[in-house]
Amino acid sequence: MKKGLIIGVALAVAFAFTGMVIAAESAAPAKQEATKEEVFRGTVVSVDAVANTIVVNNKKANKEETFQVDSKTKIQVAGKEYKLADIKKDQKVGVHYRVEGDKKIATLIR
Repeated sequence: MKKGLIIGVALAVAFAFTGMVIAAESAAPAKQEATKEEVFRGTVVSVDAVANTIVVNNKKANKEETFQVDSKTKIQVAGKEYKLADIKKDQKVGVHYRVEGDKKIATLIR
């Protein structure tokens, strides 16, 4: 009787642990997807230093995107650090960004 009880408890613990591992693995990809970084290349349409946004147009893809710039965004031109206000209309840029909700947050502009 004791053997059966011990085996039953051991099986219950094993199944509970397996369930936790499976739940942790299925949650992990969603976390990785949220931090995935993408790149958009094109020509600057406009810069708004007050609203901290930059609009970039990619003619080949026939697509225009607006990116939010925050305090963590790095802006580099020819290896030098720049401010958002230094970027000019018609300048070619590559914007590295991550998606947060419905916003595209620029992490690097060069």
